[in-house]
Amino acid sequence: MLQQHLKKRIGLPCTKSVLLSMALLCSGWLFAQQSLTVKGLVTKSNNTPIEGVSVTVKNGTNGTATDASGAYSLETTNEAVLVFSATGFNAQEVRVNNRGIINITLIDSVRMLDEVVSIGYSRLRKSDITGAVSSVKAKELNLSSPTLSQALVGKVAGVQVSQVSGAPYAGAKIRVRGIGSINASSEPLYVIDGYPLGGNISQGQGNGGNGTGGYNPNTGGNDIFINPDDIESIEILKDAASAAIYGSRASGGVVIITTKRGKQGKGQLQYDYQLSLQQMANKVDLLNSTEFAQLFIDGRNANYKDILISKGIAWNDAFYSDD
Repeated sequence: MLQQHLKKRIGLPCTKSVLLSMALLCSGWLFAQQSLTVKGLVTKSNNTPIEGVSVTVKNGTNGTATDASGAYSLETTNEAVLVFSATGFNAQEVRVNNRGIINITLIDSVRMLDEVVSIGYSRLRKSDITGAVSSVKAKELNLSSPTLSQALVGKVAGVQVSQVSGAPYAGAKIRVRGIGSINASSEPLYVIDGYPLGGNISQGQGNGGNGTGGYNPNTGGNDIFINPDDIESIEILKDAASAAIYGSRASGGVVIITTKRGKQGKGQLQYDYQLSLQQMANKVDLLNSTEFAQLFIDGRNANYKDILISKGIAWNDAFYSDD
């Protein structure tokens, strides 16, 4: 009985100390994993907000994305590591360290993304295309040009663009494969947002009536009336593979135009302006009203012979004489 009583007295303090140590460890672990809400902004190097940046917890499941103003809010722990990633930018990892506001500046990635082009029936990576396709993006176009053909001058290898008239907004001839026939047309086929335009569409008489959509190859050019500012990309199919997609209409090549469209996010306003000044190199000396009237009278009187003047002398008796 005495031995058992001693064991109980000796074991009682030991049990209390173990329980106390476990309680302290649990409370410390709970304190270390205390949750908090982290907020902040994600911007570029020029302080422009970035929309759609993925903000996730490393080795975790929760995450969020930035809105149109670049702001985010995420519920996490004070020792978590946040990963910020977006297409075209280098990913960054930041430890929370019990901070409630974390602002991040993402750096542009130097890696080249795979360029995607349209080939008529699908969109493929340019590295996977075996045909002859040239692509022109909107930023490469000369947006100051009033017509599409003028904006393509010097932008595509193997495509000839020639101006046929000096009139304002006059169309230019585009030859993708040169002149392939004497009688048949060498005009390329235009495909706008997947809709092919036939060669019988002329300015002012489109399929919808009195619109201005289309081109007229018989008026000195084969231009289409689309504002270059509304174009997102242009793909030109130059080889015979385009005929397998669009048939004989594509014998002169295919110009695939993708126009801009609305995107998700906050609305933005963009505008372009151009200011130019021209002066005449040499002015023609013209007549005023009085001088023109006198010139007209003098020219009219020159048709009548004055009978009061003598018959004159014979300048050449052999060939000419007033007698």
